[in-house]
Amino acid sequence: MAHCEVINEFRPLLMHKALHSMRLRMEDAEDLVQDTMVCACRSWDTFDPSRGALPTWLSAILTNQYKDRLRRNAGKPPSLPLDEDLVAHGADPAARIDDISDMCDVNAAMRALPRSAREVLRLKARSLTYREIGAIVGANHRTVGMRVRRARLLLLRTGE
Repeated sequence: MAHCEVINEFRPLLMHKALHSMRLRMEDAEDLVQDTMVCACRSWDTFDPSRGALPTWLSAILTNQYKDRLRRNAGKPPSLPLDEDLVAHGADPAARIDDISDMCDVNAAMRALPRSAREVLRLKARSLTYREIGAIVGANHRTVGMRVRRARLLLLRTGE
Protein backbone atom coordinates (compact mmCIF):
# COMPACT_ATOMS: atom_id res chain seq x y z
CA MET A 1 0.00 0.00 0.00
CA ALA A 2 2.58 2.51 -1.11
CA HIS A 3 -0.18 4.88 -2.19
CA CYS A 4 -1.24 5.24 1.47
CA GLU A 5 2.27 6.46 2.30
CA VAL A 6 2.03 9.03 -0.51
CA ILE A 7 -1.38 10.13 0.74
CA ASN A 8 -0.05 10.42 4.30
CA GLU A 9 2.42 13.09 3.14
CA PHE A 10 -0.58 15.43 2.70
CA ARG A 11 -1.84 14.97 6.27
CA PRO A 12 -0.47 18.39 7.39
CA LEU A 13 -2.23 20.12 4.50
CA LEU A 14 -5.53 18.41 5.37
CA MET A 15 -5.10 19.23 9.08
CA HIS A 16 -4.53 22.87 8.18
CA LYS A 17 -7.72 22.96 6.13
CA ALA A 18 -9.73 21.20 8.84
CA LEU A 19 -8.43 23.50 11.58
CA HIS A 20 -8.38 26.82 9.77
CA SER A 21 -10.87 26.67 6.91
CA MET A 22 -13.44 24.45 8.62
CA ARG A 23 -12.64 25.83 12.10
CA LEU A 24 -12.78 22.44 13.80
CA ARG A 25 -11.45 21.66 17.26
CA MET A 26 -8.17 19.72 17.23
CA GLU A 27 -9.71 16.35 18.10
CA ASP A 28 -12.51 16.78 15.54
CA ALA A 29 -9.97 17.79 12.89
CA GLU A 30 -7.83 14.74 13.66
CA ASP A 31 -10.85 12.45 13.36
CA LEU A 32 -11.94 14.05 10.10
CA VAL A 33 -8.46 13.85 8.57
CA GLN A 34 -8.11 10.21 9.66
CA ASP A 35 -11.45 9.34 8.05
CA THR A 36 -10.31 11.18 4.92
CA MET A 37 -7.06 9.22 4.81
CA VAL A 38 -8.87 5.90 5.18
CA CYS A 39 -11.36 6.84 2.45
CA ALA A 40 -8.55 7.98 0.13
CA CYS A 41 -6.59 4.75 0.64
CA ARG A 42 -9.68 2.67 -0.09
CA SER A 43 -10.57 4.79 -3.13
CA TRP A 44 -7.07 5.09 -4.58
CA ASP A 45 -8.09 3.33 -7.80
CA THR A 46 -10.57 6.16 -8.51
CA PHE A 47 -7.89 8.86 -8.44
CA ASP A 48 -7.28 10.18 -11.95
CA PRO A 49 -4.29 12.57 -12.21
CA SER A 50 -5.58 13.86 -15.55
CA ARG A 51 -8.63 15.30 -13.74
CA GLY A 52 -6.69 17.07 -10.98
CA ALA A 53 -3.78 17.01 -8.59
CA LEU A 54 -3.61 14.66 -5.61
CA PRO A 55 -3.97 17.48 -3.02
CA THR A 56 -7.13 18.68 -4.79
CA TRP A 57 -8.58 15.16 -4.77
CA LEU A 58 -7.76 14.72 -1.08
CA SER A 59 -9.22 18.13 -0.28
CA ALA A 60 -12.45 17.17 -2.05
CA ILE A 61 -12.64 13.96 0.00
CA LEU A 62 -12.06 15.98 3.19
CA THR A 63 -14.85 18.40 2.26
CA ASN A 64 -17.23 15.54 1.45
CA GLN A 65 -16.41 13.81 4.73
CA TYR A 66 -17.08 17.10 6.55
CA LYS A 67 -20.43 17.59 4.81
CA ASP A 68 -21.40 13.99 5.62
CA ARG A 69 -20.65 14.65 9.30
CA LEU A 70 -22.76 17.80 9.26
CA ARG A 71 -25.66 15.85 7.79
CA ARG A 72 -25.29 13.01 10.30
CA ASN A 73 -25.20 15.42 13.23
CA ALA A 74 -27.93 17.74 11.93
CA GLY A 75 -30.58 16.86 14.52
CA LYS A 76 -28.29 16.17 17.44
CA PRO A 77 -27.82 18.67 20.25
CA PRO A 78 -24.31 20.01 20.79
CA SER A 79 -22.19 18.12 23.26
CA LEU A 80 -22.25 19.66 26.70
CA PRO A 81 -19.61 19.34 29.39
CA LEU A 82 -20.31 16.82 32.11
CA ASP A 83 -21.25 18.17 35.54
CA GLU A 84 -17.96 16.89 36.92
CA ASP A 85 -16.09 18.92 34.29
CA LEU A 86 -18.05 22.03 35.22
CA VAL A 87 -17.33 21.60 38.92
CA ALA A 88 -13.67 20.89 38.25
CA HIS A 89 -13.41 24.19 36.37
CA GLY A 90 -15.18 26.18 39.10
CA ALA A 91 -18.58 26.43 37.41
CA ASP A 92 -21.83 25.85 39.25
CA PRO A 93 -23.83 23.17 37.35
CA ALA A 94 -27.12 24.59 38.65
CA ALA A 95 -26.31 27.96 37.06
CA ARG A 96 -26.03 26.25 33.67
CA ILE A 97 -29.63 25.00 33.60
CA ASP A 98 -30.94 28.16 31.90
CA ASP A 99 -28.11 28.05 29.35
CA ILE A 100 -28.85 24.41 28.53
CA SER A 101 -32.58 25.16 28.24
CA ASP A 102 -31.85 28.02 25.83
CA MET A 103 -29.61 25.73 23.77
CA CYS A 104 -32.41 23.17 23.55
CA ASP A 105 -34.80 25.88 22.34
CA VAL A 106 -32.31 26.97 19.67
CA ASN A 107 -31.75 23.36 18.63
CA ALA A 108 -35.50 22.80 18.29
CA ALA A 109 -35.79 25.94 16.15
CA MET A 110 -32.82 24.82 14.02
CA ARG A 111 -34.40 21.40 13.45
CA ALA A 112 -37.52 23.15 12.13
CA LEU A 113 -35.45 24.85 9.39
CA PRO A 114 -34.86 23.30 5.96
CA ARG A 115 -31.62 21.31 5.76
CA SER A 116 -29.92 23.85 3.48
CA ALA A 117 -30.69 26.68 5.92
CA ARG A 118 -29.35 24.67 8.88
CA GLU A 119 -26.18 23.90 6.97
CA VAL A 120 -25.26 27.50 6.16
CA LEU A 121 -26.10 28.70 9.67
CA ARG A 122 -23.97 25.98 11.28
CA LEU A 123 -21.06 26.86 9.01
CA LYS A 124 -21.50 30.58 9.67
CA ALA A 125 -21.60 29.87 13.42
CA ARG A 126 -18.09 28.42 13.00
CA SER A 127 -17.00 31.89 11.83
CA LEU A 128 -16.43 30.79 8.25
CA THR A 129 -16.54 33.47 5.57
CA TYR A 130 -19.20 33.38 2.87
CA ARG A 131 -16.50 32.31 0.39
CA GLU A 132 -15.43 29.41 2.63
CA ILE A 133 -19.03 28.34 3.12
CA GLY A 134 -19.55 28.60 -0.63
CA ALA A 135 -16.63 26.25 -1.25
CA ILE A 136 -18.19 23.69 1.09
CA VAL A 137 -21.80 23.92 -0.13
CA GLY A 138 -21.00 24.53 -3.79
CA ALA A 139 -22.34 28.06 -4.18
CA ASN A 140 -20.81 31.49 -4.75
CA HIS A 141 -20.37 33.87 -1.82
CA ARG A 142 -23.27 36.12 -2.78
CA THR A 143 -25.67 33.18 -2.86
CA VAL A 144 -24.35 32.07 0.52
CA GLY A 145 -24.95 35.56 1.91
CA MET A 146 -28.56 35.44 0.76
CA ARG A 147 -29.02 31.94 2.19
CA VAL A 148 -27.62 33.01 5.55
CA ARG A 149 -29.91 36.07 5.71
CA ARG A 150 -32.96 33.99 4.77
CA ALA A 151 -32.02 31.27 7.26
CA ARG A 152 -31.64 33.85 10.05
CA LEU A 153 -35.07 35.30 9.23
CA LEU A 154 -36.59 31.81 9.23
CA LEU A 155 -34.91 31.06 12.55
CA LEU A 156 -36.30 34.26 14.07
CA ARG A 157 -39.80 33.45 12.81
CA THR A 158 -39.52 29.87 14.10
CA GLY A 159 -38.48 31.11 17.55
CA GLU A 160 -41.49 33.44 17.89
